Amino acid sequence: MTESIGIDNFSLSGDQKLSSPSQISCLKNEENRIVMEEKYNSSIIDDEESENIMVDDEKTKNDDERIENDDERNENDDERIENDDERIDSDDNKSTNDDDEENINDDDDDIDDDDESELSKDNESESSIGNIEDFHGGNLAAALDDLNSNYKQETITWPSQTYKDFMTAVTRYCLSDVTGRTFMDMMNIKGLNLKTVELIEFEGKIYKLQYHPIIDAIKRLTSNHELCKDFFLDYREEWETRDWCERESPFSKILAIILYIDGTTLDAYGQHSEYPIFLTLGNIPNWRQNAPDAKVFIGFLTHLITRNKKFSKSKKFQQYKRDLERHALKYLLSPLLQKEGIYLAINGKVEHFIPHISTILADMLEAQNICCTYKSYCTVTESGDTFRRDCTTCPCYKCLIPGDQLNNMHIDENSIILQTHENMCAAVFSHNAEKYSIHEHKNFFWNFMRMNIYDAIALDRMHLQKIDLFPYMLDFTKDMIMYQFGSQIITKMDNRMATITPFDGLKILCNGYQQGVRFTGAEMRDVMKIIIFVLDELYTSVDKIKHQDDVKNKPFINCNKLIQCFMEYIKMYITSRKEKFSEDELNNFEQEIIKWSEDFIKLFKSFSHSGLQLPKLHVWRYHTIHTIRRYGFLTG
Repeated sequence: MTESIGIDNFSLSGDQKLSSPSQISCLKNEENRIVMEEKYNSSIIDDEESENIMVDDEKTKNDDERIENDDERNENDDERIENDDERIDSDDNKSTNDDDEENINDDDDDIDDDDESELSKDNESESSIGNIEDFHGGNLAAALDDLNSNYKQETITWPSQTYKDFMTAVTRYCLSDVTGRTFMDMMNIKGLNLKTVELIEFEGKIYKLQYHPIIDAIKRLTSNHELCKDFFLDYREEWETRDWCERESPFSKILAIILYIDGTTLDAYGQHSEYPIFLTLGNIPNWRQNAPDAKVFIGFLTHLITRNKKFSKSKKFQQYKRDLERHALKYLLSPLLQKEGIYLAINGKVEHFIPHISTILADMLEAQNICCTYKSYCTVTESGDTFRRDCTTCPCYKCLIPGDQLNNMHIDENSIILQTHENMCAAVFSHNAEKYSIHEHKNFFWNFMRMNIYDAIALDRMHLQKIDLFPYMLDFTKDMIMYQFGSQIITKMDNRMATITPFDGLKILCNGYQQGVRFTGAEMRDVMKIIIFVLDELYTSVDKIKHQDDVKNKPFINCNKLIQCFMEYIKMYITSRKEKFSEDELNNFEQEIIKWSEDFIKLFKSFSHSGLQLPKLHVWRYHTIHTIRRYGFLTG
């Protein structure tokens, strides 16, 4: 039972004072909340006790049988003790033999024992469960401190006067980055400096995690007065989704946490990259979440590197990378596992919240890392004029669809088995992980009992469409044109794309669309605006080249059908940008997805070596509507 906290017996430490009526009312509300929760829990306990009385008789009957079994157990104890000495001796012999075997291993396994032990730390190690100080930011005393500071504080333009003077000096005297960095390292500004913790040492390099405590990051959002004007605390059907309704508590507010993880290139050559993690809240309306002040950076996801190219491709190194990322996520997110919830000062009062991870937005690679699923889904091996496809058994991180069915757009959705904590945990502990294309170790996110990580993690609209599915369409279109008409029509297409009449805000690709070049989401959006005009009457059947290898049965694609497929895609993309859907609109959107997916497969399947067995295509076809219904609109 939770102890009742009264106003009279509540003690404040240090200089804490109840200096405002709002603080006194907060304590009264908290006392009422705890009393109501006690009554609610006691009623549940009374019901459980009445049920327990009925089963007491059955328990007493089993007592006699248990006593009889005790004698047999005691007899077996003597035999177990005698066997212990033999086991210890055998373990010593095994350990010496293991050392001899390790010395005979290939170069792929040549790594220090210290590194291996560091990377295989227990889940309860200090470096994987977080700093104990990070858990204290959500208690009632800390919330009252925040409320007291917010009550006295006027509108803040700068984090502090020191920071204001610093920025003034930088702009006035044009200080270099090195000089500015030196000054910032000496400044102590709350919420600006990152915490640093050492995780492991590998190949002589210490890997550190730089982060903001997640509770402090949440407070940065709830302390933003402009942002909190639009902050909602209770479920309303017109605002939120099924996930919110299912989690709402009668005694506490729901704090829906949305995480965004994506790899970011740090230089123009693509040689250095990091994986920043951002946080926002589902309590913020959809139209407000994309504002810069509605997101908080909480840290970089640490990733392992090695200079040994041969070792970097080994399974052991890949396992080390996953272990390091798992330890970093544990350190960041462990404070959210507090069962008693957290207290936050918001809109002039203290509220009790139950935080939970609502959604994790990521690209396919990051999603596969978090779900511990295999990354390689289809390997195509060319042998003469034929291609052999070796597909992963279950390549989708959301369901158990076979790899050879990724391009099947007519699967009965009721027959699709979704991945859950229960069936994946059973697969790991029964040593059947490979059968389900997951790595054989415990997933940290299984500790979050109120969420299903395989369902909660989602691909945002940018990664699904603008920089993945749409470039696929362009690539296969160019392959089709090259096969049917040769380079002459390709040149004509690139010239149209480079010389089309520009309009305000349009970025022209001067060299046309070059295959193999990575484009930004904004560039792909500009190509969407002009692609219909580029393809209009681009070719006719008269331009077709007479090939000698027509035995491949690659169909001739009419230009009008190609344009129709692109028009369906653009219409579908515009619909996906909506921030709110009615049930009828969702049904219409689903029909748009089905129609485009079928036409896409029909037109381009023969021009893809994998037969369009693309996990993102499957996710878009079968899991998009469910994600919107449960977690809200597609961001990005």
